[in-house]
Amino acid sequence: MAFVHEGDIEALKRRIISLENRLGNINYEMKGVVKAELTASSTILDQSQAQFGMYTALCLETIDVWKQNRVRWFSPIFHNPKRPVKEFPWALPVSSMGGFDDCGLTWVPPAGSKLCIVFENGNRTVPYYLGTTWDRDRGSASNRKWGTAVEEFQKVSAGHRKGYLVGPDDESQVFPPWNTENYNGFDLSSIVDFSENPEAQKLITYPHIYGFKTPEKHTIKMVDGDPKCNRKWKRFEIMSSCGNWIMLKDDHLHYAGQWAHPECGVQSGETSCVQGASNLSKNDVIRGGFTTNAAESSGPNLRDTSPKEGVKSEENSCTGQTSNSKIIGGHPSTSAAGTKYINTQIGSNPYFKQKQECRPYKGPQTPQNPVVDLPQSGIQLMSISGHTFVMDDSVQEPFGDPTWERSTKEFDFGCNNIYQGRTYWQSATGHSIEMSDVELDENPNIRDKNNYIRILSASGNKIELNDHTLPGCKAGEKRGIFLESTSKHAIQMVDDTNKQCSSNRMNGGKPINESNKAFVKIRTGYGLEMTFNDDFDQKKMDKQFIQIYCPRTGASEGGPHFHRYQEADPALIFLRSGGYHIKSTHKDDISIIGDFDESPSDKIELISKVKLVYSKDYYINLSDKSHVFIAKELIYLLAGQDCPSPGGDQKGPCVGPVLVYQGGCIKLSDRVYASCSQDASTASMFMLKPFAKCNP
Repeated sequence: MAFVHEGDIEALKRRIISLENRLGNINYEMKGVVKAELTASSTILDQSQAQFGMYTALCLETIDVWKQNRVRWFSPIFHNPKRPVKEFPWALPVSSMGGFDDCGLTWVPPAGSKLCIVFENGNRTVPYYLGTTWDRDRGSASNRKWGTAVEEFQKVSAGHRKGYLVGPDDESQVFPPWNTENYNGFDLSSIVDFSENPEAQKLITYPHIYGFKTPEKHTIKMVDGDPKCNRKWKRFEIMSSCGNWIMLKDDHLHYAGQWAHPECGVQSGETSCVQGASNLSKNDVIRGGFTTNAAESSGPNLRDTSPKEGVKSEENSCTGQTSNSKIIGGHPSTSAAGTKYINTQIGSNPYFKQKQECRPYKGPQTPQNPVVDLPQSGIQLMSISGHTFVMDDSVQEPFGDPTWERSTKEFDFGCNNIYQGRTYWQSATGHSIEMSDVELDENPNIRDKNNYIRILSASGNKIELNDHTLPGCKAGEKRGIFLESTSKHAIQMVDDTNKQCSSNRMNGGKPINESNKAFVKIRTGYGLEMTFNDDFDQKKMDKQFIQIYCPRTGASEGGPHFHRYQEADPALIFLRSGGYHIKSTHKDDISIIGDFDESPSDKIELISKVKLVYSKDYYINLSDKSHVFIAKELIYLLAGQDCPSPGGDQKGPCVGPVLVYQGGCIKLSDRVYASCSQDASTASMFMLKPFAKCNP
């Protein structure tokens, strides 16, 4: 008995909790609570009011205290529109992507949307919503057509339902996302507008855009491409509500932006590929709701609104080694600097509908303002502020349809087999890292001078690693590493003519030193320069040199300074000064010219004016053989300070001519002078006697 008693108590507790929850849930009517509790243990079933089939209803409220994605709904068939919102019933969701335990799809339709309601076994007390459908017109902000107030819409969504480039922009539109872009035509107010417009009938296409967009414009957009036009504009996009954006682009024939509205800032131009039909102008936009009448829909006056197939004018095969000239918008563009078709293609789409989706094409409106940069297939990511990552697959002459079968084949390098793609990462304010794979027009598979890795700061600091290659696996003149600062300080490491390269379109090149024009150069912004030249061989001694150079820019005379250390046999060191050359040492200065035993060598000095040597103690010249003084005019051998200097108080040498024995005579020299003191001994005639042989 005790066990049964305890069980009854637990059952009673559960019943009390159930009652508390239901009473606490103001979303239930009290008579429903009473009825449910009174019949909970009864075996008698009430006859339900059977309502089979699907009904449309208006979503009124989405705040569900049970947190089960339920919504309150209103239908004029079942409810009084003047009833308080909290008295309207709830409908449970039916998910096509269901599950259990924190799995499945969560997609609660916003208040103001049109619900599709069904009842379990026809029982009106157990409603479910299958999803939503779209009206054409909910009415403008001042004139809603709902039949009852939708307070939650007014609190959450009102004032945020604009932004349309096509159709009325007064919060009245209720269409599926991308509807005009999806069908390639404007919204119509009457079937007559369509049936009497042959161009519109030719342009309309099969729906080919899939995805979803939240009320706050988070977007997943999967575009299969227009099946009537070579699957043009095929892509996959993800965009956050405020503009963070990712695109995976499959269309390799039309630039990213050709599908955007002209007001998005893209290049304007014709994008129809149906012969005899052109893009309709904004004057063809018909605003208002969709209407029909008997004359339009039935009876003998039934109008034929079937789409008319136009003749496709775009072709995408190869004409020789070039892309076909009938691709809409012109030849497919490329984006790398210096390529043949950079930013050549034009076009815009008047059916592109939402201003919010313009952001990648208009940019974040910052000073740097990066935009979409995919002329052919590739991937691009962009943040709200403009941080950008681009992977561009461009080839010079693309062709073929971007159908899914293309993914089963190897990448196609185009009609002439020239790749011109690149990838780069750029910050919001302009710092960038770029890897360019551009190839030469004349030599497919060979890396062009624009084939590099480049790091560039916003202010202009630059590092470039260039793979410029010529036929025969030889480095071109741009091959090497280049560094430059904002004041034009630069370091160049040039590998011109080096016999090294990687395999075609592959990495794996191993450095070797087989260039005959290689050099390393360090240069300041002013032009001061140090060069290390490997002319003309990197394995054996040839004419390699190190040179220090000063340009002396603007000097009126003298020319540059430079100092060169030249490899050769014999080698050379050369120093040139454009001005003074001053040498100062703290200790001895010793010059050794040649090798005394193996290579005795000369020292030659050429002095254009005066040579002055001053010695504090001794000035000594020694020679193992001869010591020769030669002058074209005079030679002085002067010593002492014995005689007053002319016109001064200081004393200097007492100067006189030396005696020279010449031709048997003793003469006073008029070329060589020497000095002596006042106390010097006088030479006697007897001393000169051995030389006195002159004839009288």
